[in-house]
Amino acid sequence: MNRKVSPNGSVARKALDRRATEKPGRSGLTFLLTTPLILGWLVCLLLPLWGAAAHADTPSSQPSPVTAVPGLDYRDGKLGNGLQVIMIREPKAPIITSQVWYRVGAVDEETGKTGLAHMLEHMMFQGDTEEGPGQFSRIVARNGGDDNASTAADYTLYHINLASDRLELALRLESARMRELATSGEKFSSENKVVQEERRTSIDSDPFGGMQERFRAMAFAGHPYGRPIIGWMTDIEKLTVADLQAWHHRYYAPDNALLVLAGDLDFNRTWSLVERYFAPLPPRTRPSVAQSVAEAQPGAVGPPPKGERLEVADPRATLSVLQIAFPVPSLGEPGIDPDEVISLKLLAWVLGGGNSSLLYRRLVMEQGVAVSASVDHPWMSRHRDLFTITAVPRAGVSLATLEFSLFQEIAKVAEEAISAEEWERATNGIIAGHTYSRDSVYRTAWTVGRAWASHVDWHLALEEYPDRIRKITPVALRQVAAKYLQRDLAMVGTLTPASPDSTPAQVEEKSGTGLPPRPGTAVQTFTTPRGMVVYLFESHSNPMVEVRILAGGGSAQDPVGKEGLASLAAWMFNEGGGDLDAAAFHDRLDRFGIVLSAEAGRDTTEVTLTSLTQHLDVAWASLADALIRPRHDGANLERGRAELIASWANGRSDPDVVAGEALDRSLYGKHPYARPTGGTEDSLKGIGLTDVAGFHQELYRGRNMVMAVAGDVTPARLQELLSRHLSGLSDEPTALRPVPPAEGIPQEGPIHLPMDIPQSTVRLGVIGINRADPDFFPLLVLNHILGGGSFSSRLTEEIRQKRGLAYSVYSHFITDIGRGSWSIDTKSKTASAQEALALIRAEIARLYQDGVTEAELQQAKEYLTGSFPLRLSGLGNIASTWAIVAFHKRGTDYLEKWPERVRAVGRDDILRVARRLLVTSQWHVVTVGRNATPSADPSAGPGGPR
Repeated sequence: MNRKVSPNGSVARKALDRRATEKPGRSGLTFLLTTPLILGWLVCLLLPLWGAAAHADTPSSQPSPVTAVPGLDYRDGKLGNGLQVIMIREPKAPIITSQVWYRVGAVDEETGKTGLAHMLEHMMFQGDTEEGPGQFSRIVARNGGDDNASTAADYTLYHINLASDRLELALRLESARMRELATSGEKFSSENKVVQEERRTSIDSDPFGGMQERFRAMAFAGHPYGRPIIGWMTDIEKLTVADLQAWHHRYYAPDNALLVLAGDLDFNRTWSLVERYFAPLPPRTRPSVAQSVAEAQPGAVGPPPKGERLEVADPRATLSVLQIAFPVPSLGEPGIDPDEVISLKLLAWVLGGGNSSLLYRRLVMEQGVAVSASVDHPWMSRHRDLFTITAVPRAGVSLATLEFSLFQEIAKVAEEAISAEEWERATNGIIAGHTYSRDSVYRTAWTVGRAWASHVDWHLALEEYPDRIRKITPVALRQVAAKYLQRDLAMVGTLTPASPDSTPAQVEEKSGTGLPPRPGTAVQTFTTPRGMVVYLFESHSNPMVEVRILAGGGSAQDPVGKEGLASLAAWMFNEGGGDLDAAAFHDRLDRFGIVLSAEAGRDTTEVTLTSLTQHLDVAWASLADALIRPRHDGANLERGRAELIASWANGRSDPDVVAGEALDRSLYGKHPYARPTGGTEDSLKGIGLTDVAGFHQELYRGRNMVMAVAGDVTPARLQELLSRHLSGLSDEPTALRPVPPAEGIPQEGPIHLPMDIPQSTVRLGVIGINRADPDFFPLLVLNHILGGGSFSSRLTEEIRQKRGLAYSVYSHFITDIGRGSWSIDTKSKTASAQEALALIRAEIARLYQDGVTEAELQQAKEYLTGSFPLRLSGLGNIASTWAIVAFHKRGTDYLEKWPERVRAVGRDDILRVARRLLVTSQWHVVTVGRNATPSADPSAGPGGPR
């Protein structure tokens, strides 16, 4: 499995998630040019040993059958009122996830009431609590937790993640909002505006989002799956509090719900708490609209129409996209053959599961007609859904040519037997991915709940899944391809850039106990003879290992005129090594279910390696090939260049990317941090093979890297792997040098960049601090209070909660080797963007002048310390976190002392940092949207001296 980087975060994947599966809750083209990138959260670990041995032979190229996923330690039961409860014990970390699933979603809405399920999801956080209305998220945050929700076609999900000693709090809060929805018209009016802004962000301002909405409406004409989960704007505007109350009363009842609790829990105590808080709630479910329709008109929930075509030309689009979809059965459909659905799932992996997948190999690598090709198959829906192939043509290739080639390859799959190698690679890859997902208690609980929501046996979806995959034969794959991927059944959608004077087509709207956290701090550390610092966190609960390497060098080292060099080198990291060319290298990774990738940042490049325990030798041999014996050839360079240029081009229509790049240029001027990490079309065209090879050679030297390893590996085994595979690393010093610190420069005036979208993106920023700055922890607390604390922050309270001007508003800061930035981001419709900007400025001025209250300070510290264990949930997060600690030389006691350093922050510290950074002349403002430019009047700027 290979993960490619989309440096600008632009040509990516948010679009595919818009179909009908997940409408993420209240927080805010995502089809990746290849496959999704998995990233951890923060630092690195490993162990003290190193043997002296020459690099060994590559292990056997024949993968053994993937080890079965360990059985769950679980209990399930049912209360007298019908609430189903599943408890999963995983004591690896002191955290729990609480998930309440309601079997109701957008598919159950009536005509004219689209968006109702999603609107109620928002309002479930605005009801009364023991501390007053709208305090739900503040209570969770004060206890160090995070909470959110998501609405889908088939279900609505609410989750809370907390330290395990605070389980009772989650149950008390969830039972209270299941009991009743107590809200006011004023709260509803404000949140309704927020949802309208969310729609403008995710669909109306996004060419691919709009195309996706129209494509679903075409594919599911007459079926509820064709409605947007967020709703048509005209329906959203007409929703009332009475609508919400009726929906809540009808569906939010224990006999229409599942409670999944997973993590470090005690079964007996947990069951007693569940009974205490949920048993008194009465059942009250009635048949859903979808069920009634199915009973009265069976054809209404039948297959989508056949052979439809949609062509969208949008002047805001900067990239052409092709989608081909086929109606296929889902596991939730009554009377279907589960093996057929699972065969389709495996077929999706054969066609689109990585850079050695059939479509990527043939269309991107061999024919050169595409820069990406991916496949999506929502196999656990209540009703028949779509098997969707998405591809982006290479520059100079027409959509018609790409469509012809794509249908040719699909026909071959239906006519010719899939090879044993392709079957084996897909089988091992999909089972490995399933095993990796089990490392997350949240994902484990999610799989259980998602199956239940669609009337699917969750044991099949979780525990039996690997065995069911193994039983699918190549013949079965050809049979389902021949049956379902027929040309005359296909629905085709295209998105193309249009001339600037054309108008985008409009869619027709059819109506705790205080227990201290126990983070993953028990690490062993050592330095290899090649000078590489290594940390190890040992955990044997899941048969997998995560490795993170941070190398000192990123886009800040790109030569002028060759911006994007670090990103292009990262893209080429897994494009062959040793005796294997790119195709053979990808094939080896995919056959063994190994993830290997690299991503360039400003000052570092991160290498990710994920492997099952039984395939560690192959994984480390692949890592060694990529690090020490890379294959840099012209064909790989041209594919990488084409993909990054396509990513850059797509970013020109993304207001977030445009605003972010403009803010960096304004803040940093001629400093290297002003350059876009992914480069530009012109700069990428100027990069040659010698540039890439030279940068790679300087970057991956032992003394220029740190490594963190987390998972199912002993110190002795790790010593063997390092000695056998990485003893060939150079121990010479690198010629790469960190860039000098940036100094703040005044902005001559606010920057406005025109873009024809119904919403303005507003971004403010200032040059902040570096990682070693002693003000790091005060800024961490201050940022949480200003805008980093989600629903407990000042900005969210003023702009979203009180006035409904934006779907999200948040602040965040970046700490690099040099001084990173501290920025504030929001989006609001053009008419209210100036009001939102003025409110942000007012809050900055208030913080500069008065600092924070004692209550705000204590709440922020309680959240930051209480949520600390959540940052170390999962081996990938643990490895990433320790890698950062190691790279910045924070010491092995850094994580252990992290909570006490947060608690030590006082109000004077906050005021000092506010006076240091919240200075008017240092803050820069960028807006992107229609012509409603911010005032250039200096007196309108943030508070503080000029």
